[in-house]
Amino acid sequence: MTQTNLCAQFGLNGTIVWANRLFLDAMGYELAEIAGRHHSLFCNEDYAASEDYRAFWRNLADGKPDQGTYRRTARDGSIVRLRANYNPVRSTDGTVTGVLKIATDITAETLRQSHFQALSDAVRHSHAVVEFGLDGEILEANAIFLDLFGYRHDQLIGRHHRMLCTAGHSQSEDYRRFWDRLRGGNHASGRFCRVDRSGREIWIQATYNPVMDLEGKPFRVVKLATDITREVELENAAHSQLADSESLREKLGDRSAELERMLGEVQRIVTTISGIATQTQMLALNATIEAARAGDHGAGFSVVAREVKELANAARRSTDQAEQMLKTRAA
Repeated sequence: MTQTNLCAQFGLNGTIVWANRLFLDAMGYELAEIAGRHHSLFCNEDYAASEDYRAFWRNLADGKPDQGTYRRTARDGSIVRLRANYNPVRSTDGTVTGVLKIATDITAETLRQSHFQALSDAVRHSHAVVEFGLDGEILEANAIFLDLFGYRHDQLIGRHHRMLCTAGHSQSEDYRRFWDRLRGGNHASGRFCRVDRSGREIWIQATYNPVMDLEGKPFRVVKLATDITREVELENAAHSQLADSESLREKLGDRSAELERMLGEVQRIVTTISGIATQTQMLALNATIEAARAGDHGAGFSVVAREVKELANAARRSTDQAEQMLKTRAA
């Protein structure tokens, strides 16, 4: 017993008689430093001066054992947590002659539990948390989860998870496989579309975490979730606007192609007109020459030639202007 437990012996008035090496190491003393001193050496001043502490030693002196978890102080001022039994020691005639303390140092265990509890509290204060049985029954839910889905505690506990899903999804093969995986100890995470009490879609970023028993077998599922409904709505709006922009771009592309085709057709017509204008100018020039040769007899012919030439020049100016506009558009 003294090889695996912290042990110390006290007189009925609380003075230290003896302690083993494990006890001395845990408290940071040597036996010569504490022998004959009072047990209150290991307690904080407020507790050592309290009525509870005096009653503790009176009960031990009356032969009443005491057990539990105790907060004690080591030599360097650090806190030591002990799970201990204070056992009255009796003589052969039954008289209480002393007290034997047998303890286990649970300081490290207590710190781990405190750390775990702090993490658990932090998660529960910042996330929607709900616990399920392996069959999907809702066992517990925190206030954030209840507020998010619009339920009271009594309206949710004992119901099945499917009440939070759309009708189509809760009846699907995917949903059945989802719970099969959780029952097999596999966690699930991602974005999930759920339904609140009023039927409104709620989008959550969530993890479903199987909790294992001491034999490593899952016995419940803890879900941690955050509300991303607004984020999903904004994403959907952005995708819709992007689709509209793409559609507009395609329409503008189609119109641009049609415009280019029309411009090409106009260019072809202008080229044709330009050729005709050139030929007309040549005819007007030939007509002028013939009128000059004919003298007075060609006067009327000369007038016609002059008008044809003016018409050809006007056509040339118009086609030149049209070609310049087409070149500017192409550039």
